This record gives sequence, C-alpha cells and structure tokens, in this order.
Amino acid sequence: MEALFLTLVNLSIQAGWLISTVAILRLLLKKAPKWIICLLWGLVGIRLIFPFSLESGFSLIPSAQTIPPDISFHKQPAVHSGLSFINELVNPVLSENFAPQTDASVNPLQVLTWILSLLWIVGVCILICYALIRYVTLKYRLKTATLFRDNIRQSELINSPFVLGIFKPTIYLPYHIDNNNMDFIIAHEQAHIQRMDHLTKFIAFLLLSVYWFHPLVWLAYILFCHDIELACDEKVIRAFDTEKRKEYSRVLLGESTKRTAILSCPLAFGEIGIKERIKNVIRYKKPPLWIMTFLILGCVVIAACFLTSPKLPSNAPNSKQNKLAFDAVYPREYLCRTVHESEPNFAYVLLENETDFQFVYSYLSSHILVGTYEIIDDKLILKNQNGDIYTFLYQYDTLIFDKENSSYIPSFRFSADLDPEPAIKDGDKFLLKDANDTSLFGETFSTEE
Repeated sequence: MEALFLTLVNLSIQAGWLISTVAILRLLLKKAPKWIICLLWGLVGIRLIFPFSLESGFSLIPSAQTIPPDISFHKQPAVHSGLSFINELVNPVLSENFAPQTDASVNPLQVLTWILSLLWIVGVCILICYALIRYVTLKYRLKTATLFRDNIRQSELINSPFVLGIFKPTIYLPYHIDNNNMDFIIAHEQAHIQRMDHLTKFIAFLLLSVYWFHPLVWLAYILFCHDIELACDEKVIRAFDTEKRKEYSRVLLGESTKRTAILSCPLAFGEIGIKERIKNVIRYKKPPLWIMTFLILGCVVIAACFLTSPKLPSNAPNSKQNKLAFDAVYPREYLCRTVHESEPNFAYVLLENETDFQFVYSYLSSHILVGTYEIIDDKLILKNQNGDIYTFLYQYDTLIFDKENSSYIPSFRFSADLDPEPAIKDGDKFLLKDANDTSLFGETFSTEE
C-alpha cells in the first residue's frame, strides 16, 4: 500500500506542473473556444491515470520521480525534485528527523509512510461513499419522475434541470419550465450528453477521489466542471444569431434564480457560474481555421512537454531489463573481491529463492547475515532479522554496494601492519557467479593481481 501511495504522490507532483500550466493558459486564452480548454484538462487526466510516460528531450517536468519508492530504506532519505532550492529546503529536514537509527526498533519514515497511506485510503473511501450516497438519495427522490419524451423526465421535486446517470444519462426537468424556454434548456442538456460530459465528469471525480490529498487536483476539478458548462453553451449557440443568443442568455439567467443544490451530488450536472456563462454567450465568435490549427498544435506541444518524462543519463540502468534479469533461476550467488593494501577480502550475497538471502561481508568473519530481500526499481534491498538494511544498485549481472543507504559494515585488520578497514566499501562490485563454477569464489576471483 505504501508503494502505491508513493507512486500516486509522484504522479500528482508531475500532474501539478501541468495543472498550473493549464490554469495559467485558461486566463490567457479567454477568447479561445472552451472545448480547447477542456482538451487541456483531458491531458491532466491522462497524466494522472497512466503511471508511465515516454522519455523526451522536450519534457518540462523537472523530475521523473521526486520521491524514491524506497526512500524509507535510505540511510539519508532525500527527495529529488529537480529544483535545487526545494531539495536544499526539504532534504536537511528529512535527514535530521527521519533518518533510520541503528539503535531504534522502528524506522520513523516507514511509520510515517504507513500512516499517510492509511489516511489516503480513508480519504478515498469517504469521497466515494459520499458520492454513492448522494447519487442513490437523488435517484430515490426522482423515482416518481414522469416520462416527457425519449430520455427526458420531469419531476415536481426539483427546481432546475440537470443530467443524471453514467451509462444511460437522463435529463430531468422541473414542471414549471416555460414552454418558450423548453427548447433551449433541452438543447443545453442534450449537448452535455453529446459531448460525453456525463462520462468525463465521472472519471474526473474518480481521479479527485484518488488524488484528494493534492490541492491542485481539487482546483483542476472545480475549473474543469466550470469549463464544460462554457463549452456546452458554445456548442448550443454555434449556429445562433445575435437575437437568439440574447434569448438563450435570458433563459440562463431566469433558470439560475430557481436552481437548487443539485451539485451536492458530484455525478449530476447543475448550472454554475451564470454570470460568466452569459458573458461568454454574448461575446462568442467562431474562430477562423488558422487560429483553431494554432491552438490544436499548441495542445500537441503541451502534451509533448508535460506528458513525457525527462531523459535519464545514457549510463543509467534499465529497470525493465534489471527486473527480467532478477526473474531467473535460484539460488543466485554474487561474489566480491576487494583489495586492502594488497591483502584481498572476499564477500558474497546469496539469493536463495524469491525472498531469502545470505550475506557475508568478509571471509574473516564467521557471521552470516540472513533475512529477506526485495527489489525496488534498480535496487536490491537486504533486511535481516535485526532490522539492518543493506542496499545494492543492480546493473545486469552486477551488484554495486550503496554504503550511504546501508547499515554499518564492521572493520577488520587484514594484515598485522594495516589499520582496520570496512570489509566492503561504497561502490564495491559483486559479480554473478557462473552456475557451473563449483569453486568457492570462482576463477574470476583469483587472488593474483
């Protein structure tokens, strides 16, 4: 659960850059067709839905992974936002307050991550339950609604028109609507259905429920609900002359005085922001083709900049290849030979099966560390029964020891005339032993220089 939560936090941070950009463009493109703005909000939805993205040199996302998924195992936990001033502000706090202590029985960052994950699940459940309760309650109130025609029903228990339903959307009208206004109102609600707004708003609310912890996602949801109303108005009035637009605006104003709190159900469409909607209707002009082409190309550029991740260095390990390499037969033994002033030291890591390991950091020690391991991205993390953690970066058939994110390694005197040194050091390599090699350390690990 903690890994899923951290993945969603990273996705929300990436989406936050896109949400901020769309919110700014929304102010700059007040005269642009509103469906273009809705298309930009659709890009935000794509960014929040898909946990992966292509690497691109055009990406404006500062960091593909701000919070490492294995941050709770780091000896010095740190974030990688891609912005130095944020790293310098946050990382000292993390290191000072959440670094694991060798004499502590629990890891404070693991506890915090677990608590935040639990709160996240509770928040998701509350929002989804709220929506379901409001939906069921509203459907119960409308069970006496009578059929007007097609998918349109009328009820005496509502004061304003709206659309309700996901897979079979229904238009609900109050009985008091004037016959002269009926065509405009029905046209507006049918435009919602034609634009598939009942589905997009449902998806938007699900995303809000999952990412409720991010304030910019709330902002995106509110602005999106507002913009789909404006886009719907534009669809209705596209072929109207000036007089018909004025009449349509009069109908909007008249119905706004009668509306109820139908928006308390997040899956229903009520009428919002009447003042801005009327202004938008009055000043609407169909843009020429060249402007539409320019705006669509702009959306493509924004997608290339914010739906992709920054390129990793060419020497960075490939996660998928590493994971495939780990999915091999067991046992797998990795051997290390280091030299201390011409005196060799031998160590090994043995992956007995998919969960258990043995780790010996020096042939001078009779102590064999045992426990369980897990693979997170490109790191192999060993954890023994005492809670000690040993981290290795995995590159194909090689393990590279990560001292900074590992527990204490004892020092040994490898010769009478040498000072004690750690058995293995940061960056020491453990190479995969050939399965057919029956020697203790393999021919590759000869003590000859």
